[in-house]
Amino acid sequence: MSELLLKEPRICEIGGMGILLPIFGSAEHELDQGFRGFLYLVGLLYLFCGIAVVSDTFMNGIERITSQKKRKLNPVTGRIVSVVVWNPTVANLTLMALGSSAPEILLSIIELLGNEMYSGELGPSTIVGSAAFNLLCIIAVCIVAIPPGEVRKIKEVPVYAMTAFFSMFAYLWLLFILLVTTPNIVDIWEGLLTFLFFPILIILAYAADRGYFGGRHEEEEDATAAPHVLSADMSPEDLAKLESRIRLAHGEHLSDEQVLKLLEDEYSEKTPSSSSVGNTRKVAPFDPEVEVDKQREVGRDIVEASHTLAAEEAAPQLPARISGFSFAYDRLGICESKRTTVVRVIRTADVDGPDTSLVNYQTRAGTAKKDDFKHIEGILTFNKGEFEKEVLVSVVNDVAFESSEEFYLDLSDAKTGIRLATATIVILDNSDAGTLRFQLAEAIAHEGVKEKTIDIFVVREGGAAGRVTCEWTTQDHTAKANIHYADASGVLEFEQGQMIAKCPLTVLPTGRFEREHMVRVLLSNVAGGAKFDESTDGGAEGCASYVVIQPDPVMKERVNRIHSVMQVNWKNAKSAESNKTAWKNQILDSFKIQEDDEDAEEGSAPPSRPGVMGYITYVVFLFWKVLFAFIPPPCFCGGWLCFGFALAGIGLITALVGDMASLLGCVAGVPDAITAITLVALGTSLPDTFASKLSATQDPYADNSVGNVTGSNSVNVFLGLGLPWSMGAIYWAVMGASDKWTAKYAGQDYAQDYLKGAFVVEAGDLAFSVGVFTVTAVVCIAMLAVRRKAFGGELGGPRNWAWASSGFLVFMWCIYIGASSAYIVANQK
Repeated sequence: MSELLLKEPRICEIGGMGILLPIFGSAEHELDQGFRGFLYLVGLLYLFCGIAVVSDTFMNGIERITSQKKRKLNPVTGRIVSVVVWNPTVANLTLMALGSSAPEILLSIIELLGNEMYSGELGPSTIVGSAAFNLLCIIAVCIVAIPPGEVRKIKEVPVYAMTAFFSMFAYLWLLFILLVTTPNIVDIWEGLLTFLFFPILIILAYAADRGYFGGRHEEEEDATAAPHVLSADMSPEDLAKLESRIRLAHGEHLSDEQVLKLLEDEYSEKTPSSSSVGNTRKVAPFDPEVEVDKQREVGRDIVEASHTLAAEEAAPQLPARISGFSFAYDRLGICESKRTTVVRVIRTADVDGPDTSLVNYQTRAGTAKKDDFKHIEGILTFNKGEFEKEVLVSVVNDVAFESSEEFYLDLSDAKTGIRLATATIVILDNSDAGTLRFQLAEAIAHEGVKEKTIDIFVVREGGAAGRVTCEWTTQDHTAKANIHYADASGVLEFEQGQMIAKCPLTVLPTGRFEREHMVRVLLSNVAGGAKFDESTDGGAEGCASYVVIQPDPVMKERVNRIHSVMQVNWKNAKSAESNKTAWKNQILDSFKIQEDDEDAEEGSAPPSRPGVMGYITYVVFLFWKVLFAFIPPPCFCGGWLCFGFALAGIGLITALVGDMASLLGCVAGVPDAITAITLVALGTSLPDTFASKLSATQDPYADNSVGNVTGSNSVNVFLGLGLPWSMGAIYWAVMGASDKWTAKYAGQDYAQDYLKGAFVVEAGDLAFSVGVFTVTAVVCIAMLAVRRKAFGGELGGPRNWAWASSGFLVFMWCIYIGASSAYIVANQK
């Protein structure tokens, strides 16, 4: 009885049967073995084409799901903002990983269910073989896909480090449970723990993404990140980023209509081509370094106060610079020890007109009476190339220095008499060096289309004797250096009598609509006899001022107008083409060999007629394209309907792939394990290869092309083996050993402690394959680290080194295939 149980016919033999194949039963056995092998090989390759098409549909549904947004309160700004529902890292390790690895994961589950809950060789070996191809071959392709002279580096290093660690730990864990804890047996706790590593990976990767292990902080939002395409649910915040890019690239004086036209031309969402095989997500990378050579604007923003001290209210508030003339310092002091001060007048630019420029000056009384100072007036003549003149201001010799009083020195246009600038002269009743503080404890700066420099003023009060210096520096608060503002520091100098100085702060354009960020400016290390105002933030040791970077009100109004027009356009488009119409068009498009002329982008050349290969590809993929065009498009139910039906389609084709691969191996005399790590792994990974290559060339960073490989390899083990192995371990623990199980395993040494039944996974071939892969994975990760250090990025770099690195990785894959296959053949029973 036991011998009969063990001698079941193989799938290619008479009476043999897989899950769905052979479809013609015993009739196939009448064909020549060689011809059968050829048919099975063609059939397997054709099924791979189906996987590519349905995987593309599956990814479209996933992208629709992960792109959804919601409105939430930002705890930093206190404003309601639009945020994506799915964290990008979580989405990559869950839905995206499932999309790219669904064939391998489902193959392992389907093989278990179709094999009477016994572990097979095809599913686990495919997962390991696919991991080897992903890590070695896909990364090899991505390295040489980068254009010459360019590099791509991983931006989110903590997330990559986490997934890279787990991508090696996962396979070491397989060796541990198959060779150490319970050799050749998977207990329930081992299967469940393997599966539980999946949510653990997600939690740790999310924590790394939020900055808990270093890097960015949890509350940080990427202010420079802009959406890749226009979409119906785009928030004004997203639109502001794109509008900022458009104006930076094409000019800040564009009209609303021109901006909207450029937005539609450069960022409009394109419908994926029905002839597309792989998932080709369109991206619009933006590298701020590309804009370095663009014209840099140095504007002067009028800083608005959130609160001011009462002592400042007496001074007249006039614009410091509204013409070609201004004062170097618009507030100066005259001390008891020195009854004069020098006021410097600056010509800020070589104004147009005659070579000689004239400006009037005269003193004007304030709280100080005319008898307290010597009245002066006159004309300053600036010849061509002269930019500075000095005016000597003094008080009368017999004035009593009993209180601080003020008078003014005005500049006015020599022709019209219009006042251009005013300097305040303070008569001080002491000879102290004074105290320093910021003029405003909190200021508001409006972001511009280009870089903008604002002045943060520091005032000197209670004295102006002698030369005083102090250090200043910027510091992150909610704003981030070199993202929202330019990191800066320096030394402020107050000359004799000078009572005001300024710290230049450069605000960087990020394209903001509602979001605010705050930067801290600090004073420290005062010298020259002065001290800091103890009543201000920082006390006697220093002084602090906060600058709130806000969107420009004019820009907000402009973006609101554009957004309103876009919403109308989207509503019109939505009413013109309903979900049902989109489904109908999807089916009709599946029959097309190329886009219609009216479907081509405006301004582009009409699509060229396909060549011979185009027609061959059309014929090969036609059946699959038409079949899977009946899957509801992503516009239904937020993409979930497309997700579910496409997943079912992947499961169906995967079941056929498993049977077809077993038939091919059986007829050709090739073990299932070798078929799995070669043909099946290659076929299920080819769509990922094309998508990763496209991502590597179009994305500004290597996270999607490299990081997703390591994340996917981890998920393959935790889901693709953890789930079916947990199911198998629980099944045999509950059902107990059957006659077939006893006949198959009772005589094995490793089963003597499990005669009542257990889930058996023989380690031999699988463990060796995992061991070889683990060694190659460590070498690959180390090589990427070396490339980052040597060339500044994991991908690209000098062409010779890029090709050398790519060739080395392919050579490592060949070693993996050759060593694993030789071991499998040598241990055939």
